[in-house]
Amino acid sequence: MGAARVDGFVLAGGVGSRMGVDKARLAWDGRPLAVVVAETLQACCERVVLVRREEDDLPWPGQEVVYEPAHPGTHPLFGVAAALEACRTSLAMILPCDVPHIRPEHLELLRPGPCVATVGGHLHPLVAVLPAAWSGRVLAAAEAGESARRVVSELRQVELPAEALLNVNTPEDRRGPGPVARLTRSLNWLAPAERAQVLAGERRRLAAHGMVDLRYPPFPRRAEDG
Repeated sequence: MGAARVDGFVLAGGVGSRMGVDKARLAWDGRPLAVVVAETLQACCERVVLVRREEDDLPWPGQEVVYEPAHPGTHPLFGVAAALEACRTSLAMILPCDVPHIRPEHLELLRPGPCVATVGGHLHPLVAVLPAAWSGRVLAAAEAGESARRVVSELRQVELPAEALLNVNTPEDRRGPGPVARLTRSLNWLAPAERAQVLAGERRRLAAHGMVDLRYPPFPRRAEDG
């Protein structure tokens, strides 16, 4: 490609309060949601990195991960600042972990940066190509509680199709039932205790591959269900 080299970063540190689980690890087509987005980034970035808020005890198979420095609050710009600090190229392509519908052809519209994505004129400040030299500026904005939109307001705006940025915020946003739900529906013939044991095994299997899943349908938490 003729465009400048760009490192890619997936912001994967959100708490997932509306989803009810760690959204970055949500099982999506057999992979963690953040990995699905990372694999799309690999089409136009030689280096792709996940940005997490803190470590956990699950793997990220085949993924480079950086962690935000300890800080108060959950401002998303802290993750952006960590990405820019870890960037080895002059530009960093930033994506949130909850846009699995974005495609390489959409990302190519953002090259060459710097720029920020819009859909229908609505700014998406966490879908952007930013100068790595902005790391200090973005960190200061995060510490001051400044709006992410304000930080990117001076950048060139690139219109993306609406389907590119359909995000996954709630259980209803996922295509069809997840693996635990599908298994649950096939186990109605088992006694409740036996079904809980099988489902606990399925969750352990997912965890071994870095994934978590939603609790569908809800049922009382059991010790063996982790």
